[in-house]
Amino acid sequence: MKKTLSFLLILLLIFSSVISYADTTVKMNQDSETFKYKISAESNEWKSFNSHDEMVQACRIPSNVVSKMTTEELVDAVLSYPLLYDVHFFNKTEDAIEQLKQNSDAFYELINRKDAARILLGSIKNAESSLQEKTIKLLLEEENLSKHIYNTDDVGILSSTATVYTPNGSAVSVIIYGEEYTQQEKDEFDNYTKAQYPKATFVSSSTTNYNCHSYAWYSSSTTNKYWMNNPSKYMTDGSYIEKSSPMSATHMYYSSGDHSAKIYDATSNVKGNATVISKWGPGPVMIHKASYSPYSSVNLSVWSRN
Repeated sequence: MKKTLSFLLILLLIFSSVISYADTTVKMNQDSETFKYKISAESNEWKSFNSHDEMVQACRIPSNVVSKMTTEELVDAVLSYPLLYDVHFFNKTEDAIEQLKQNSDAFYELINRKDAARILLGSIKNAESSLQEKTIKLLLEEENLSKHIYNTDDVGILSSTATVYTPNGSAVSVIIYGEEYTQQEKDEFDNYTKAQYPKATFVSSSTTNYNCHSYAWYSSSTTNKYWMNNPSKYMTDGSYIEKSSPMSATHMYYSSGDHSAKIYDATSNVKGNATVISKWGPGPVMIHKASYSPYSSVNLSVWSRN
């Protein structure tokens, strides 16, 4: 009898904890349930985070909750994900989508639903902003979703190529996209970044003219018009030499995050603690701790002019 009562008590405690979690994450509307994250960029807890990993962990949804959500609820959860617009900070769409798969439990579950593409595509007509519309179209490029979608944009990206050179004269191919953002879209990207990363310092506005690699290795001027996908020659032709400490280096490369930065300040040998300045994809230029950005800081290397 005592064993039975103990077992029932354990079940009651587990059930109570699940209900408690659900009450704090799901807000009941008259017609449906809309997912709501427990934390947002406006909260004091969010502002206390010192790394991107802390942000991601705070937005996790337990598997027993996410698996029971309808596809409509999953779409709501994806579009309200506090770090959703980080997908625009990557040099390659496939890297952005892979990062979102790893970090957003709702998106990981959504892409395995048969009706996901249809419902996500249908949400475009109710997009709250041009930034959200662009984001939905980007998400639809995920391979499980894109096979159900033949065209998500009427206008393709127009670009041309050019060549720049490393200090030692090696040719590096770059792309000229030109400015693809309206002023409203720039403001939306800038405001999102400031809100979601309050411990980073905003330097200059979002633009599609240049990216992190071009900013760090070629030119940090706002008149830079080149987008660089591969900066490896700067680090392999002898132009720059790898250092063991950020205190003796000028550049940082995120080999796991496809990101480059210039070292702004370093007071220790710990690379992740160094303060850097970098361009976040087509987003703004930010001053930030190396581990406080959308990019994986697992494998960092630091460099200086040879």
